[in-house]
Amino acid sequence: MRATMILAATVAVGGLFVLVAPSHSAYATDYTFTTLDVPGGNNTATYGVNDAGQIVGSFASNSGTGVHGFLYSGGVFTQIDVPGGTYTEAFGINNAGQIVGWYQVDGSGQFGFVDTGGSFSQIQFGPTYTIAHGINDPGAIVGYWNDVLGQHGFLDNGGTITTLDVTVPGASNTRAYGINNSGQIVGTFSGGHGFLYSGGVLTQIDFPGSYGSTQVFGVNDLGWS
Repeated sequence: MRATMILAATVAVGGLFVLVAPSHSAYATDYTFTTLDVPGGNNTATYGVNDAGQIVGSFASNSGTGVHGFLYSGGVFTQIDVPGGTYTEAFGINNAGQIVGWYQVDGSGQFGFVDTGGSFSQIQFGPTYTIAHGINDPGAIVGYWNDVLGQHGFLDNGGTITTLDVTVPGASNTRAYGINNSGQIVGTFSGGHGFLYSGGVLTQIDFPGSYGSTQVFGVNDLGWS
């Protein structure tokens, strides 16, 4: 099923997506699992990883200081707190080590951020909150923001902003979660559906036979989501 989007700005994104069911032999049969627990924390959650194996996520402090983001790199955990924030979560990291996520300022709101080498930049679109969820190697950022009408996906490509709203009948609350280096974007919208946005075309994604919710959080450079 295909649908259209409302675009707030024109951004050139390219690439062809082909949904492929690879054979079992395409996957390794042996895996090594590593448990990650931030020292001094609990409820450690991992959200993003880059090609170098750097991992970002969040954890709750045992000392009662709230929720913090983290970077796990080379066996070392580094806590991430946006200056002035009381709550930070890190969701995505690219191969340049740029990190995106969101943070809360009590009494002021919830904002997205991009962390470039320890320098934080705020991302804000909606009046209530903005969440930055994914970043590709060229630095294009995707996420979603909220207003009285619901949630809206966004693409921030070097300061050129595109609003992503799925417009099939009954659709609302569009969330953009992941972007690859070709500019293909994946996410979800209300009603329990995923989507792929590629080359100006939106393709709805529903897992075959599923009676629940299909959520798409990431897409690789081959277009696999």
